[in-house]
Amino acid sequence: MSFLSQFERRFGKYAISNLTASIVICQVACYLMQVLGDPDFVNLLTLTPNAVLGGEVWRFFTFLCVPPPLNEIFAIFYFWLFYMWGRGLEQSWGDFKYNIFLLIAYVANVGVACIALPFAEPEVQLTSSAFIQGSVFLAFAYVFPDFELSLFLILPVKIKWLALLLWFGYGLGFLTGLTHFSQGGWLKCLLILASVCNFFLFFGRDLFQKAHLAQRKAKRNTLETQRGKEPRHRCAICGVTDQLDPKMDFRYCTQCDGTPGYCTEHIHDHQHLVATDAPTDFPEGVDKPQGRVPATPRPVARSAGPDDSSRSEPEPTKERTDAVEPAGDILKAELVSAQPAADSQADGNQNAPFTSPLLALVSELSEARGLGDEHAQIIQRSLGQVLELAIEVERVAATYRSSIDDSHRQGKTITGTIVGTEQSVELLTLNDSDVGGLARGERWRGFAVLADWDALYKRLRMLESPRS
Repeated sequence: MSFLSQFERRFGKYAISNLTASIVICQVACYLMQVLGDPDFVNLLTLTPNAVLGGEVWRFFTFLCVPPPLNEIFAIFYFWLFYMWGRGLEQSWGDFKYNIFLLIAYVANVGVACIALPFAEPEVQLTSSAFIQGSVFLAFAYVFPDFELSLFLILPVKIKWLALLLWFGYGLGFLTGLTHFSQGGWLKCLLILASVCNFFLFFGRDLFQKAHLAQRKAKRNTLETQRGKEPRHRCAICGVTDQLDPKMDFRYCTQCDGTPGYCTEHIHDHQHLVATDAPTDFPEGVDKPQGRVPATPRPVARSAGPDDSSRSEPEPTKERTDAVEPAGDILKAELVSAQPAADSQADGNQNAPFTSPLLALVSELSEARGLGDEHAQIIQRSLGQVLELAIEVERVAATYRSSIDDSHRQGKTITGTIVGTEQSVELLTLNDSDVGGLARGERWRGFAVLADWDALYKRLRMLESPRS
């Protein structure tokens, strides 16, 4: 179990529910006060050095309520999108993990403001809520990369491309701050770093593993390309290959050690090769063999021309080196009707943890190394297998995923641990499953198939399978 999950077990009851809605309500109220009332009202809430040094410490909290300067139409879309992004993360992670994500961003931004307090201009705004809300947008785009937004209500664009634009803007702003470092650019650089630090704390390990897999895949492709350029047939005497002379016939001598290949000119005119550890002197009374008995039948020579794809030597089986890539956020698994195993526990026994296949899978996952793709390889071998399991429920929320089958899109997402173990699991139930009444600490029991592996929380992702 990850450290964050252990922390949630102890302090999860203190999490603030619907935190995004609370922030949006405060910003909407502040926006209405500014538009309908006093336009200078927000100046009482922003975080500025002269006000903080004057004793107005509440500004360390009220700056979160200040919305960005937008007109009425864009403000409506802004509040709606921010609520949708934050609510999606709350339902995917749970209230506690989402609270921790925002808390890290808040502490980082306030820390930068405290550092800049003695050096910044008196009226400059030390930080704003836009940096924190930008980190929420980046996290949402990483968790749900295929979520589509309609630009101008017409053009559908996946949110991951919009996130790339924001990353580009952050990078450009950071470089601009470096070029004007002594003129206040250092504050801009620190604020950008503070706004993305929580993103890298939550997804840095997953990004490292994906980069490692991409490097291994590129290396494998390079080796396969080099292997494809090597000749399949080569004469052991003159060195001619099927690439140098595509019309040359090659044969392989089974009386030679290693069964080397020869062209038609040297197949009958060569000295047989003998292994270096083969005996050369024979005891008296033992007849010296006249030749080695072929271990395999002599293959028939065939043309190695470009129109003939068959060869006289069977192509050696390539060692499988494909690295298993993580399934990402797209949960897809072939659902089959669940057939109870012969050794499965009775449905009435809720204390029975799970069947032996799931126990072996959990044990193998716990022994796998954290780095690399061992967890993904283990999951890949078990895809499509129907497993019986019991989950100790921690949270039940609505499913908020657009890249799953229709059979699970309207269901619930159960997060918890497999009974009898500390293995965290996330289960997407079927649309017709009645699990809304499950509370924290209760148990869910049924059948499911593996979907993928969540490297961020070391969690199994599963899809409920219908019973026959």
